[in-house]
Amino acid sequence: MNKTSALLAISAMGVLSLAAHASTKTAQLAVSVKVKNTFTLEQGEPMSFGSLLAFADTSTTVDNQATIVMSPNPSTQPTLTSAGEAKFQVLESGTPGSFNVSGTAPYSSMLITAPASIEVTPTTAPPNAPKFTLSDFKFFIEGGENTGKAYDAATTPLISDLSGAVKFYVGGTLKTQARATQSMYQDGDYSGSVDVTVTYK
Repeated sequence: MNKTSALLAISAMGVLSLAAHASTKTAQLAVSVKVKNTFTLEQGEPMSFGSLLAFADTSTTVDNQATIVMSPNPSTQPTLTSAGEAKFQVLESGTPGSFNVSGTAPYSSMLITAPASIEVTPTTAPPNAPKFTLSDFKFFIEGGENTGKAYDAATTPLISDLSGAVKFYVGGTLKTQARATQSMYQDGDYSGSVDVTVTYK
């Protein structure tokens, strides 16, 4: 009787020992992160001021400049101003430029920046021929949360849609050259390029 009791006691202790070892296990969890900060920014339509009659002002004491304001909103007509001898007349209408953004995270908020101004110069003309400046760049959003609105960095940023895409238009103010050495602009094509940057906000 005593022997049986002793054997049972030993058996029970063995089970308790096994249970203690089985209650603690360590395993490794794999962790991965995929970073995708890049997205695509592509030019859509180039900016065109159409066909213009253009005269510069030759005053040496006053900075008279004619302007044509191209709205970034495709449905808005350009506005023209004259000063002194400087003037524009539209012969054929132009269109704002555009950019397409794709590949962002859904509903990403972004900022747009452009230079203060650029020169728009004749492709073939004498060195002293008058040129244009293009400045005051504005943007109009198509697609995403702020579609149909004028871009504003503080209140109306560029926001992509669910697919990570959005489009925006670019407008600006074209000005004649002040204190030009000759009044009449040379016939021909005038061109320039604008570096537009889009960054996550």
